[in-house]
Formats: sequence, C-alpha cells, structure tokens
Amino acid sequence: MYCNGLSLDLDFRETVLQDELDNSDSLGKPFEKEDISTEIIRCSNVLELDDKGDWDNMQRLFHRSIIKWLGGNKELGNSILDEIITFLSSKTNIELDTNDDFKKKYKRVLAEYNRHFEFDSKYYNVIKRLLNDIPDEI
Repeated sequence: MYCNGLSLDLDFRETVLQDELDNSDSLGKPFEKEDISTEIIRCSNVLELDDKGDWDNMQRLFHRSIIKWLGGNKELGNSILDEIITFLSSKTNIELDTNDDFKKKYKRVLAEYNRHFEFDSKYYNVIKRLLNDIPDEI
C-alpha cells in the first residue's frame, strides 16, 4: 500500500465472483456467463511458480516494476527495470540505454526480452495494457 492509499496487483483467474464484478473495474474483454462463479478459481501463472529459471523469474520483475511505477513509487519501478536490464546484458551481451523515460525504456527492454525468451501470452497482454496506460513524456 502506498501513501495515497493505492494498492495494485495482478490476479489471473478462471472465474470471478458476481459481487467482485459488481463492485470493481476490470481490464480486458468482458466476462462471459461461464466466467462468473460462486467460488474463485485461480489460474496457474508465472507469479505463482517459484521453481522457474532465471528467464521466467524476469517476468516477475517486469510485473513488479510496472506496478511499483504505476503505484507512484517511480524510483523503485525504475530500479527494478534496471535489474532486468542488467540481467539481459549479462545473458545476451547487448547494451541497453537506461537514460530514456520509463515507458520508452520499458518497451525497449520488453521487446529485447521477447527476442530471447517468450513472455507468457496472457501475462504479456496485461503488461501491454498497463504500459499503454502510462502517458508518453514530451
């Protein structure tokens, strides 16, 4: 939770509760009748799998970076993104410029990551949607 009361996280689910749907905003496609249930059924996703390799774990850092940045902790969001850049540089021998604004840097790092290791598609689509919500800097 941040000082302004904002708290952000991602939760991948097979189903949602009707009460949750009635009392929240959701991103993405509208829910179908079969998506609404009396119990929550979560998807297995990258955030729940701790025994993955380094490339998979970078997906967790992409999530943390953008959520921290959008939540107002821009310094930590940038710092986490720099961790991803360090990882990519060590694995691919490329050099990524870290001087651009967050959105440009994030897009470039995400594209480079995807050149070497494919992001989980459902996760990638949410990240792209969150990234589109960041205004372009002039």
